[in-house]
Amino acid sequence: MKRTLICGLAALLGGVMLASAAPAPSAPASTCPVEAPGVALRCGTLSVPSRRDVAGSNARIALSYAILPARRANAAADPVVFLTGGPGSSAFAFLANLADSPWRETRDIIAIEQRGNGYSSPNLVCPERGDDPMRACYDSLVARGADFAAYDVAESAHDLADLKAALRVREWNVVGVSMGTFWALHYARLHPEGIRSLILASPVPAQAGIDDDGVAHLNGLSRILAACRASTVCDQQYPRLRERMLETAAKLDAKPRKIAGDKVDGATFLTYAIGLTFESATDPFVPMFLDAVDKGDIRKAMKI
Repeated sequence: MKRTLICGLAALLGGVMLASAAPAPSAPASTCPVEAPGVALRCGTLSVPSRRDVAGSNARIALSYAILPARRANAAADPVVFLTGGPGSSAFAFLANLADSPWRETRDIIAIEQRGNGYSSPNLVCPERGDDPMRACYDSLVARGADFAAYDVAESAHDLADLKAALRVREWNVVGVSMGTFWALHYARLHPEGIRSLILASPVPAQAGIDDDGVAHLNGLSRILAACRASTVCDQQYPRLRERMLETAAKLDAKPRKIAGDKVDGATFLTYAIGLTFESATDPFVPMFLDAVDKGDIRKAMKI
Protein backbone atom coordinates (compact mmCIF):
# COMPACT_ATOMS: atom_id res chain seq x y z
CA MET A 1 0.00 0.00 0.00
CA LYS A 2 2.82 2.39 0.97
CA ARG A 3 4.64 1.59 -2.25
CA THR A 4 1.49 2.29 -4.27
CA LEU A 5 1.02 5.67 -2.57
CA ILE A 6 4.66 6.59 -3.15
CA CYS A 7 4.42 5.63 -6.83
CA GLY A 8 1.18 7.60 -7.19
CA LEU A 9 2.71 10.63 -5.49
CA ALA A 10 5.77 10.38 -7.69
CA ALA A 11 3.58 10.25 -10.80
CA LEU A 12 1.57 13.25 -9.62
CA LEU A 13 4.68 15.28 -8.86
CA GLY A 14 6.17 14.23 -12.17
CA GLY A 15 3.11 15.55 -13.94
CA VAL A 16 3.37 18.84 -12.06
CA MET A 17 7.05 19.12 -12.91
CA LEU A 18 6.35 18.41 -16.59
CA ALA A 19 3.60 21.02 -16.64
CA SER A 20 5.82 23.61 -14.98
CA ALA A 21 8.57 22.79 -17.44
CA ALA A 22 6.38 23.86 -20.37
CA PRO A 23 7.89 26.92 -22.06
CA ALA A 24 6.40 30.23 -21.05
CA PRO A 25 4.60 32.13 -23.84
CA SER A 26 6.83 34.52 -25.73
CA ALA A 27 5.90 37.44 -27.96
CA PRO A 28 9.08 38.74 -29.58
CA ALA A 29 9.10 42.16 -31.23
CA SER A 30 8.66 42.37 -34.98
CA THR A 31 8.27 45.01 -37.66
CA CYS A 32 4.85 46.61 -37.70
CA PRO A 33 2.96 45.74 -40.90
CA VAL A 34 0.92 48.95 -40.71
CA GLU A 35 1.27 52.47 -39.34
CA ALA A 36 -0.85 54.65 -37.10
CA PRO A 37 -0.38 58.38 -37.77
CA GLY A 38 1.61 60.10 -35.03
CA VAL A 39 2.06 56.93 -32.95
CA ALA A 40 5.29 55.02 -32.36
CA LEU A 41 3.75 51.59 -32.58
CA ARG A 42 5.44 48.61 -30.99
CA CYS A 43 4.56 45.33 -32.66
CA GLY A 44 5.31 41.69 -32.10
CA THR A 45 4.28 38.13 -32.86
CA LEU A 46 2.79 35.70 -30.37
CA SER A 47 3.32 32.02 -31.19
CA VAL A 48 0.53 29.81 -29.81
CA PRO A 49 -0.39 26.12 -30.14
CA SER A 50 -2.73 25.41 -33.00
CA ARG A 51 -4.75 23.07 -30.77
CA ARG A 52 -4.14 22.80 -27.07
CA ASP A 53 -6.33 19.71 -26.86
CA VAL A 54 -3.97 17.65 -29.03
CA ALA A 55 -1.10 16.32 -26.94
CA GLY A 56 2.30 16.31 -28.59
CA SER A 57 1.25 18.47 -31.54
CA ASN A 58 3.92 20.88 -32.79
CA ALA A 59 1.53 22.87 -34.99
CA ARG A 60 1.69 26.58 -34.20
CA ILE A 61 -0.20 29.74 -35.12
CA ALA A 62 1.43 33.17 -35.24
CA LEU A 63 -0.67 36.09 -33.99
CA SER A 64 0.39 39.67 -34.63
CA TYR A 65 -0.17 42.29 -31.97
CA ALA A 66 0.45 46.02 -31.70
CA ILE A 67 0.92 48.30 -28.70
CA LEU A 68 -0.06 51.94 -28.89
CA PRO A 69 1.88 53.60 -26.06
CA ALA A 70 0.19 56.00 -23.67
CA ARG A 71 0.68 59.69 -24.32
CA ARG A 72 2.01 60.20 -20.80
CA ALA A 73 5.44 58.90 -19.88
CA ASN A 74 4.25 57.38 -16.59
CA ALA A 75 1.56 55.12 -18.05
CA ALA A 76 -0.75 53.20 -15.74
CA ALA A 77 0.30 49.61 -15.10
CA ASP A 78 -3.02 48.21 -16.37
CA PRO A 79 -3.23 48.60 -20.18
CA VAL A 80 -6.30 48.25 -22.37
CA VAL A 81 -6.54 45.21 -24.66
CA PHE A 82 -8.84 45.70 -27.64
CA LEU A 83 -10.79 42.79 -29.18
CA THR A 84 -12.42 43.48 -32.51
CA GLY A 85 -15.48 41.80 -33.95
CA GLY A 86 -16.67 40.26 -37.16
CA PRO A 87 -15.82 37.55 -36.66
CA GLY A 88 -13.10 38.22 -39.16
CA SER A 89 -12.36 41.92 -38.68
CA SER A 90 -8.72 42.89 -38.41
CA ALA A 91 -7.77 44.63 -35.17
CA PHE A 92 -5.02 46.43 -37.07
CA ALA A 93 -7.66 48.14 -39.22
CA PHE A 94 -8.72 50.03 -36.07
CA LEU A 95 -5.27 51.28 -35.05
CA ALA A 96 -5.87 54.78 -36.41
CA ASN A 97 -9.08 55.03 -34.38
CA LEU A 98 -7.42 53.64 -31.27
CA ALA A 99 -4.63 56.18 -31.67
CA ASP A 100 -7.16 58.93 -30.94
CA SER A 101 -8.74 57.13 -28.00
CA PRO A 102 -8.88 59.02 -24.69
CA TRP A 103 -7.71 55.81 -23.03
CA ARG A 104 -4.26 56.55 -24.42
CA GLU A 105 -3.94 59.55 -22.13
CA THR A 106 -2.93 57.26 -19.28
CA ARG A 107 -2.74 53.72 -20.66
CA ASP A 108 -1.13 51.66 -23.39
CA ILE A 109 -3.61 50.05 -25.79
CA ILE A 110 -2.91 46.55 -27.05
CA ALA A 111 -4.55 45.21 -30.21
CA ILE A 112 -4.23 41.56 -31.20
CA GLU A 113 -5.28 39.78 -34.37
CA GLN A 114 -7.62 36.81 -34.07
CA ARG A 115 -6.29 33.47 -35.21
CA GLY A 116 -6.87 32.84 -38.91
CA ASN A 117 -7.46 36.50 -39.61
CA GLY A 118 -5.75 39.75 -40.56
CA TYR A 119 -2.00 39.60 -40.00
CA SER A 120 -2.10 36.22 -38.28
CA SER A 121 -0.51 33.20 -39.89
CA PRO A 122 -1.92 31.03 -41.33
CA ASN A 123 -4.50 33.40 -42.71
CA LEU A 124 -7.82 31.84 -43.68
CA VAL A 125 -9.02 34.66 -45.92
CA CYS A 126 -10.27 33.32 -49.25
CA PRO A 127 -9.87 35.29 -52.50
CA GLU A 128 -12.01 32.78 -54.40
CA ARG A 129 -14.93 34.02 -56.43
CA GLY A 130 -17.27 32.51 -58.99
CA ASP A 131 -20.53 30.60 -58.92
CA ASP A 132 -19.92 28.92 -55.56
CA PRO A 133 -17.31 30.94 -53.65
CA MET A 134 -18.14 29.30 -50.30
CA ARG A 135 -17.39 25.82 -51.64
CA ALA A 136 -14.30 27.08 -53.46
CA CYS A 137 -13.08 28.68 -50.24
CA TYR A 138 -13.63 25.50 -48.25
CA ASP A 139 -11.81 23.37 -50.82
CA SER A 140 -8.94 25.85 -50.92
CA LEU A 141 -8.54 25.82 -47.13
CA VAL A 142 -8.64 22.03 -47.01
CA ALA A 143 -5.94 21.91 -49.70
CA ARG A 144 -3.86 24.32 -47.61
CA GLY A 145 -4.14 21.96 -44.65
CA ALA A 146 -6.38 24.11 -42.46
CA ASP A 147 -7.51 22.41 -39.25
CA PHE A 148 -10.92 23.96 -38.64
CA ALA A 149 -11.09 22.57 -35.10
CA ALA A 150 -8.30 24.99 -34.17
CA TYR A 151 -10.44 28.05 -34.80
CA ASP A 152 -12.88 28.42 -31.94
CA VAL A 153 -13.51 30.97 -29.21
CA ALA A 154 -11.96 28.83 -26.45
CA GLU A 155 -8.61 28.70 -28.25
CA SER A 156 -8.81 32.45 -28.84
CA ALA A 157 -9.46 32.98 -25.12
CA HIS A 158 -6.36 30.93 -24.27
CA ASP A 159 -4.41 32.99 -26.85
CA LEU A 160 -5.31 36.10 -24.91
CA ALA A 161 -4.09 34.57 -21.66
CA ASP A 162 -0.81 33.66 -23.39
CA LEU A 163 -0.39 37.24 -24.62
CA LYS A 164 -0.97 38.62 -21.14
CA ALA A 165 1.68 36.26 -19.74
CA ALA A 166 4.14 36.96 -22.54
CA LEU A 167 3.89 40.73 -22.06
CA ARG A 168 4.12 40.26 -18.29
CA VAL A 169 0.92 42.17 -17.70
CA ARG A 170 -0.41 41.61 -14.20
CA GLU A 171 -3.77 43.26 -14.74
CA TRP A 172 -5.52 44.77 -17.75
CA ASN A 173 -8.80 46.22 -19.02
CA VAL A 174 -10.53 44.08 -21.64
CA VAL A 175 -12.56 45.91 -24.30
CA GLY A 176 -14.67 43.92 -26.75
CA VAL A 177 -16.66 45.29 -29.67
CA SER A 178 -19.50 43.38 -31.36
CA MET A 179 -18.31 39.78 -31.85
CA GLY A 180 -15.24 40.75 -29.83
CA THR A 181 -17.53 40.81 -26.78
CA PHE A 182 -18.22 37.10 -27.34
CA TRP A 183 -14.46 36.56 -27.22
CA ALA A 184 -14.13 38.76 -24.14
CA LEU A 185 -16.89 36.94 -22.25
CA HIS A 186 -15.36 33.53 -22.88
CA TYR A 187 -11.94 34.86 -21.91
CA ALA A 188 -13.40 36.16 -18.63
CA ARG A 189 -14.98 32.77 -18.00
CA LEU A 190 -11.81 30.78 -18.69
CA HIS A 191 -9.23 33.25 -17.36
CA PRO A 192 -10.85 35.61 -14.84
CA GLU A 193 -7.59 36.37 -13.09
CA GLY A 194 -6.06 39.77 -13.79
CA ILE A 195 -9.11 41.39 -15.41
CA ARG A 196 -9.45 44.85 -13.89
CA SER A 197 -12.48 45.77 -15.99
CA LEU A 198 -14.56 44.27 -18.78
CA ILE A 199 -16.11 46.68 -21.29
CA LEU A 200 -18.60 45.26 -23.80
CA ALA A 201 -19.78 47.40 -26.74
CA SER A 202 -22.73 45.95 -28.73
CA PRO A 203 -22.46 42.68 -26.79
CA VAL A 204 -23.11 39.23 -28.20
CA PRO A 205 -24.31 36.92 -25.39
CA ALA A 206 -21.84 34.17 -24.47
CA GLN A 207 -24.51 31.53 -25.08
CA ALA A 208 -25.38 32.87 -28.55
CA GLY A 209 -24.94 30.77 -31.65
CA ILE A 210 -24.30 32.00 -35.17
CA ASP A 211 -28.02 31.55 -35.99
CA ASP A 212 -28.98 33.89 -33.15
CA ASP A 213 -26.85 36.61 -34.71
CA GLY A 214 -28.57 36.11 -38.06
CA VAL A 215 -32.03 36.31 -36.48
CA ALA A 216 -31.09 39.59 -34.80
CA HIS A 217 -30.01 41.11 -38.12
CA LEU A 218 -33.18 39.89 -39.84
CA ASN A 219 -35.20 41.56 -37.11
CA GLY A 220 -33.27 44.77 -37.74
CA LEU A 221 -34.07 44.63 -41.45
CA SER A 222 -37.74 43.97 -40.67
CA ARG A 223 -37.90 47.02 -38.41
CA ILE A 224 -36.43 49.23 -41.15
CA LEU A 225 -39.01 47.98 -43.64
CA ALA A 226 -41.81 48.57 -41.15
CA ALA A 227 -40.55 52.08 -40.41
CA CYS A 228 -40.48 52.88 -44.13
CA ARG A 229 -44.06 51.71 -44.57
CA ALA A 230 -45.16 53.79 -41.57
CA SER A 231 -43.52 56.89 -43.06
CA THR A 232 -45.64 58.65 -45.67
CA VAL A 233 -42.58 60.05 -47.46
CA CYS A 234 -40.64 56.76 -47.49
CA ASP A 235 -43.66 54.68 -48.47
CA GLN A 236 -44.49 56.99 -51.37
CA GLN A 237 -40.90 56.93 -52.66
CA TYR A 238 -40.42 53.19 -52.07
CA PRO A 239 -43.89 51.56 -52.18
CA ARG A 240 -44.39 47.88 -51.37
CA LEU A 241 -40.77 47.66 -50.32
CA ARG A 242 -41.02 44.41 -48.37
CA GLU A 243 -43.01 42.67 -51.09
CA ARG A 244 -40.68 43.88 -53.84
CA MET A 245 -37.64 42.76 -51.81
CA LEU A 246 -39.00 39.21 -51.59
CA GLU A 247 -39.99 39.24 -55.28
CA THR A 248 -36.48 40.38 -56.25
CA ALA A 249 -34.90 37.65 -54.14
CA ALA A 250 -37.10 35.03 -55.81
CA LYS A 251 -36.17 36.34 -59.29
CA LEU A 252 -32.45 36.23 -58.46
CA ASP A 253 -32.81 32.69 -57.13
CA ALA A 254 -34.45 31.65 -60.38
CA LYS A 255 -31.95 33.54 -62.53
CA PRO A 256 -28.80 34.73 -60.67
CA ARG A 257 -26.90 37.70 -62.05
CA LYS A 258 -23.18 38.22 -62.46
CA ILE A 259 -21.98 41.35 -60.69
CA ALA A 260 -18.27 42.19 -60.52
CA GLY A 261 -17.46 38.58 -61.37
CA ASP A 262 -19.60 37.11 -58.58
CA LYS A 263 -22.86 35.21 -58.84
CA VAL A 264 -25.60 37.11 -57.03
CA ASP A 265 -28.62 35.04 -56.09
CA GLY A 266 -31.47 35.80 -53.71
CA ALA A 267 -29.49 34.88 -50.60
CA THR A 268 -26.55 37.08 -51.62
CA PHE A 269 -28.90 39.98 -52.31
CA LEU A 270 -30.57 39.66 -48.89
CA THR A 271 -27.21 39.23 -47.15
CA TYR A 272 -25.99 42.51 -48.61
CA ALA A 273 -29.19 44.25 -47.55
CA ILE A 274 -28.80 42.91 -44.01
CA GLY A 275 -25.19 44.09 -44.01
CA LEU A 276 -26.42 47.65 -44.41
CA THR A 277 -28.19 47.31 -41.05
CA PHE A 278 -24.97 46.67 -39.11
CA GLU A 279 -24.41 50.41 -38.61
CA SER A 280 -27.13 52.92 -37.82
CA ALA A 281 -25.47 55.35 -40.24
CA THR A 282 -26.28 53.05 -43.18
CA ASP A 283 -29.84 52.16 -42.15
CA PRO A 284 -31.36 54.96 -44.29
CA PHE A 285 -29.73 53.48 -47.41
CA VAL A 286 -31.56 50.14 -47.11
CA PRO A 287 -34.75 51.28 -48.95
CA MET A 288 -32.65 52.91 -51.66
CA PHE A 289 -30.62 49.75 -52.19
CA LEU A 290 -33.65 47.44 -52.33
CA ASP A 291 -35.41 49.77 -54.75
CA ALA A 292 -32.36 50.05 -57.03
CA VAL A 293 -31.89 46.28 -57.30
CA ASP A 294 -35.61 45.76 -57.91
CA LYS A 295 -35.50 48.27 -60.78
CA GLY A 296 -32.37 46.66 -62.22
CA ASP A 297 -30.17 49.67 -61.52
CA ILE A 298 -27.22 47.58 -60.35
CA ARG A 299 -24.73 50.41 -60.90
CA LYS A 300 -26.61 52.59 -58.42
CA ALA A 301 -26.99 49.71 -55.97
CA MET A 302 -23.25 48.95 -56.03
CA LYS A 303 -22.48 52.56 -55.05
CA ILE A 304 -24.53 52.31 -51.86
